Amino acid sequence: VDRERSSNKDYYTVLGPGVEMLTQTWRFRLNGYFPVGDKEYLVAQGWADEFGNYEYVDPHDNQIDDTWAYLYNSISYGGDFSVAYRFATDDHWELELRPYAYNQDYNNDLVGANAQVTFYNNDYGSVFIGDGYDNVNHNRIYAGVTFNFGKRNTDNTLANLMISSVPRNLNLTTTDTGLPSDSYFKYG
Repeated sequence: VDRERSSNKDYYTVLGPGVEMLTQTWRFRLNGYFPVGDKEYLVAQGWADEFGNYEYVDPHDNQIDDTWAYLYNSISYGGDFSVAYRFATDDHWELELRPYAYNQDYNNDLVGANAQVTFYNNDYGSVFIGDGYDNVNHNRIYAGVTFNFGKRNTDNTLANLMISSVPRNLNLTTTDTGLPSDSYFKYG
């Protein structure tokens, strides 16, 4: 069970079961994300035209009619899969593919994938670059650097693989730990 926080500082409770299979060269991970409890929060409210929606503006008889708009933020269920290969001949390099899908109740479902290349600098950190595409955010190129504070053994043993970091889809509109959040309006 995770406690997720959105960029609007709303909190969500999410069950996140997963399974993984790790070998010295291959990593397979399958994760599900299921919100429980409150799944949506009111972020803002005001006249529809204040949010850029003029569909409800109706000028007549020296008067303008508008409707009240409510902006919500929500989190929805989904999952991701990861398959990674670390080269046996040079274990500094790893290739990874991470497809994902999330059901967004009020907008298009989010379906996409990330492909990433990582270079591990022995025990001190890594450098990665990747490309992601999905039907909502479209193409994104990303890069990053990680640092290990203190020397850490990165041999490809099962004990070390069990404490390796869990990949997240950080190039999406997400909560603090990487689950997609969705914003939408209700009118009335």
